[in-house]
Amino acid sequence: MIKHITIAAMLIAGCNKSADESNKPPMKPAGSSKAMMAPGSSAGMSMAMGKKLEGQDLAKAALACMDPWNTHDASKSCYADDVKMHLVDSGVPDASGKAAATASDQMFWKSFSDLKGTPQLVLVNGNHVVITALYVGTDDGGFMGKPATKKKAGVMGLLSWDMTDDGKVKDDWVFVDFGDVMGQLGLVPPMPGMKWRPMMDKAPLAAPVIVVAKNDAAEKANLDLINTGDAAFEKGDWKALMANMTDDFVEHPMMEENDIKSKAEALKMYDSMGSAMKMNKVEYPAKWAAGDYVFQVSTMDWTMMGKPLHTTEAMVFRLQGGKVAELWGFGDSLAIAQQMGMMPAPGGAPAASGPTPTPAPAGSAASSKK
Repeated sequence: MIKHITIAAMLIAGCNKSADESNKPPMKPAGSSKAMMAPGSSAGMSMAMGKKLEGQDLAKAALACMDPWNTHDASKSCYADDVKMHLVDSGVPDASGKAAATASDQMFWKSFSDLKGTPQLVLVNGNHVVITALYVGTDDGGFMGKPATKKKAGVMGLLSWDMTDDGKVKDDWVFVDFGDVMGQLGLVPPMPGMKWRPMMDKAPLAAPVIVVAKNDAAEKANLDLINTGDAAFEKGDWKALMANMTDDFVEHPMMEENDIKSKAEALKMYDSMGSAMKMNKVEYPAKWAAGDYVFQVSTMDWTMMGKPLHTTEAMVFRLQGGKVAELWGFGDSLAIAQQMGMMPAPGGAPAASGPTPTPAPAGSAASSKK
């Protein structure tokens, strides 16, 4: 959010002059592809027997979706025939249908021939799967119509998937900060007072952590805690929001240069945000729990320096002892630039608003607030 504030200030001041590069689609983030399940795997056996994939089996199927994507093998795509791919807040039109989604992946692979995604966290609730992953690739094929920079980009992203009973991706919602990708490649000039998040090339975890929802009382309590925090956020009651956090709270905002490593730093960030913007409406199209984690999508309509803005963000909360111990935030910092009218969305016209995120899972205790 600090970067949002800084970007808007710089844009209003006329500091961003890279419009010649903004009329082309930004980097296509990691979509999903899927090979057949490995012989002998429980998920593969369930598919062969016609059994609905659930829980751990669905998580394994989702992870298997990333294998052919990492090997750039479009022939083994995991997409359902009627899949829809949404690059949240990028301004890029949705890709509808398996052919369109696969073609988008191929364009991406052409720009980054060594691109790979390393899963970190997998959350499952019903047929809804969330995967956080580190994506790393070298711009050796030319990006956005520009000559190859030969530079490497590495960012953490989040995939929110609705999956079919047999393990195909029906809805693919991709949350990646294209601003950081472009900044790391040197395609966006640095602006005074801000820096891009440094390139990441090593995943924190060697193997992904899988958590499956139990829909029990503990998960309901976790959802209630997040709802309480959301209410405090909407009111600008930062003291109440801080009360929801552990003393050693850490936040990983993927749209910011650095992590926030204490409650004091978090309070400073929220104070800065509150003084620079007016929140008009917040809604939560998706919110569900899985073990000690809560996944949430929020859409926010707000005003900053007289400009109406709309942004969409995905968050993953880790709870400990009835409080939030860790938070990951994902979104696209380019959304602000586009809506300010300083960076045209793909196709030429400035983006008026971000896309509508995936509906909340059935029975997930999701809520909408205005």
